Amino acid sequence: MTRKILIRCLLFVLFMGVGYRDQAVWCESLKKSFGAAEQNSVNLYLEVPGAIKNMYHPKRMPDLYVVYKPYCLVTSQANYNKIQEGDPTATLADHGSMWNYDTSVPLIFFGKGIRRGRLEGKANLIDIAPTLASLLGSQPPASSTGRVLREAINPFVSRWGSKDVPRVAIVFTLDQCRQDYFTRFADALDYTKKEIIRKGTVFADTKICYAKTATAVSHTAIGTGTIPGMTGILGNNLYDPDTDEFPLSFDDSAHGEMSPENLLVPTLADVLDQLYHNQSKIVSLSCYGRAAMGLAGHGAYIGGGDKDIVLALNSFSGLPYTNSDWYTLPDYMKVGYNPDLKIDAWIKKYYGIDINTEQWTESTTVVDTGPFSLGEKRIPAPDGFFPWGEAFSFSHSMIDSQCDYPGDLQLYQGDEATSKYFEPSNYAPFYQLWAVDQMLEIMKQENVGQDWVPDMVFFNFKCLDKVGHRFGTSSGEMYTYFYYVDYCLKKIKTWLDANVGRNEYVMVITSDHGANDVIAGGEWIIKEDLVALIEKKFGKGIIKKFMGDQIFLDKGLLETYGYTDADVGLWMRENLDYLVNVYTKSEIEKVRGQ
Repeated sequence: MTRKILIRCLLFVLFMGVGYRDQAVWCESLKKSFGAAEQNSVNLYLEVPGAIKNMYHPKRMPDLYVVYKPYCLVTSQANYNKIQEGDPTATLADHGSMWNYDTSVPLIFFGKGIRRGRLEGKANLIDIAPTLASLLGSQPPASSTGRVLREAINPFVSRWGSKDVPRVAIVFTLDQCRQDYFTRFADALDYTKKEIIRKGTVFADTKICYAKTATAVSHTAIGTGTIPGMTGILGNNLYDPDTDEFPLSFDDSAHGEMSPENLLVPTLADVLDQLYHNQSKIVSLSCYGRAAMGLAGHGAYIGGGDKDIVLALNSFSGLPYTNSDWYTLPDYMKVGYNPDLKIDAWIKKYYGIDINTEQWTESTTVVDTGPFSLGEKRIPAPDGFFPWGEAFSFSHSMIDSQCDYPGDLQLYQGDEATSKYFEPSNYAPFYQLWAVDQMLEIMKQENVGQDWVPDMVFFNFKCLDKVGHRFGTSSGEMYTYFYYVDYCLKKIKTWLDANVGRNEYVMVITSDHGANDVIAGGEWIIKEDLVALIEKKFGKGIIKKFMGDQIFLDKGLLETYGYTDADVGLWMRENLDYLVNVYTKSEIEKVRGQ
């Protein structure tokens, strides 16, 4: 039996609630160990934090887990050089830590069955799936460790019949959206505040309860309702012990296979497929496949599942992309059926912007004349001033003229040419405008929300993350972008109200992580320098893979030099003043059940 078939068989029994013995015992032990949502321990110097324990997977866990001091960011020498030279393509902000700027995120519920008000109690990303399951009349995913946020749900929901549940559950992840953005950039979110936040439930204290705040990790946590130690997704890349390699968790590279193989547990969408015999329509879109698949799950990869619509809106071709072995690319989403589908053609036709020649500036005027237009004269945008009065300006190209114009790659195993021609458009709002239109077209064509079987839609505002990385968390570009987020949410809600019904859907707005810049008290840590320091002390080649806070060691080679992983961790703690602590895999394994 091949490895892929074995994994699919194990997942199937998990979905059906039977449970393969070893997997079930492991899952139950993890649930008992971690509880519903264990938070970070107070003193990181004295014990292993709960957030790191929640990362523990027996085969994929790194040998060393590193906690850097606040505002310290790991980067490459090449990126650091770009920063020093003022290169506009440099990465100015990042995420992945356990600190509040990365782990405090917004969480808003709105719609059918949801109370109104602000709640001061704690919530976690892993609580979203079980809460939606309760609203949709479903059991939560078998491995879920989150809790139902009953304080957000109206009491009458307990009396719902099968035809009372929301017709659609729609989840928006505002990628790299810190919780404080909703205050700092509040005037950019005017519609969202008035029509969604004030009429829904807002959790004031929403945290991420695991250490790796990264796209693949958090989207699988949202989709499954459980911690990374159970999903097996510990980073955007992961360790494969069978091959001793570090592949992408979900291969969404240019010609990536977009396989959910590495996701070890079911998502809520997978559960709905089983419960409603694939009558639930599942739609998931992101510029990155890792976000779309982490939310939607396995599709036809697992027995009993069907080919849900799970698409990466591919910057390599400017078109939707998928693996048709497991998911569906509808005909109306193919450029052969719609020659205006490619991003540059779409934006020029419906928004009056030629991304091939024009720049994105703080004064760019955008008019939406597309099929889902709200009929407004122009999309709102700031006038080059922050809310506190400071002026800003910017000008950015939306294509890379040094690259060839890409081919029409849309399906895995396609041989069309790819390039990074459209990559700069990811750092501007027009990619998101195009993506929202594609989502609405799919919802329209698939008759989402038109019967009494609940559907699920996932949409990732991925370009917000790209803007934050490149321009920083307090940039004029970030502030400007939130006006487009607000417009897109208004556009989507208007469509839902008109086509599904004002009180027939439930909406969730959240984020997969925050971000930070290097500011007072922090510093850039050059990864090549750190690796060189460690290998100078313990021997060349002992670091198999360095992934920021996760370090994998060649323990055999380390042993030949006369050292252990504990020796490396102790030396790092004692000699690197930008660290809080370093935890070995054996330390984490020892305490995870305490």
